[in-house]
Amino acid sequence: MEAIRKSNKARPEQQNVTYQRASGADMLTVNAETLHEFDLAGGKLHAACLAGSNMSGSDLHAADLSEADLSLSDLSFADLKGADLHSARLVGANLSTAELTLANLEGADLRDAKLIGADLYGANLRKTQLKGALLYGADLLDADLSGAKLRGAMYDSGTRWPASVRPETRGALLK
Repeated sequence: MEAIRKSNKARPEQQNVTYQRASGADMLTVNAETLHEFDLAGGKLHAACLAGSNMSGSDLHAADLSEADLSLSDLSFADLKGADLHSARLVGANLSTAELTLANLEGADLRDAKLIGADLYGANLRKTQLKGALLYGADLLDADLSGAKLRGAMYDSGTRWPASVRPETRGALLK
């Protein structure tokens, strides 16, 4: 990881973030409360344990969050454009109004996640688990939902689906 930058919106008390290189590997140490509105664009956070973190409003575009544990994290209003979240654990995460355009979420676990108003245009959602996810007003146009488990996911009339997807035939619930 090149650098971790705090955006100009981050609060001054949010200083408990360190980055170091040890034995040729990148290491990020954080206090789970410190990542609100941080700039982690392009960051290498593969397999990071960030469960319960407040990352709302953070810039994570093009970040590598593959296999990361982001369960119960707040990623609302986060910029995750083009981020790699394949096989990430996002159970119960809040991704409301998050920007996930062209993100790779293949094999991610999004059970009970809040994706209200999220932009998933062109995202890779192959083999993604979406049981119990809230998709109200989400934009899924051009997203690849091949093999995605939609049974129990909830959507409304404002949810935009790819033309090839009929959510009701795959067990999603119109609310």
